[in-house]
Amino acid sequence: MIAVVADPHYGPSRCNGCGGSIVWAATEAGRRMPVDAQAVAGGELELYAEYFAAGEPVDPGVQRVRNRPADRPANSPAWRCHWITCSARRGPRRIPADVVAFIARACGRKWGPLFARRRGGGSA
Repeated sequence: MIAVVADPHYGPSRCNGCGGSIVWAATEAGRRMPVDAQAVAGGELELYAEYFAAGEPVDPGVQRVRNRPADRPANSPAWRCHWITCSARRGPRRIPADVVAFIARACGRKWGPLFARRRGGGSA
């Protein structure tokens, strides 16, 4: 179980889509990622906190997340990104064919389904 943190931007909360319990964690790039609050077998992420040499936390109340190192024991805690487990997740969005055709006509060029040029075409 994860310790409850004081920062509301990184503390435990609920998913707006499925209502699942999540923790907001900071990635190595500084972005926030929703992580399932419960550790699971086979998880690919590791939650951790950074501390100064004196033992004080670098960012009090902030959970950090990284890919789980391969050398960790199989029974050590691991988490999953909530984007993977969310039951309310939407599939990838596709550009409707009529929108692609409209943009291609507006540009005055013959472009493929996702704006990839046809092979053998000349320069514009």
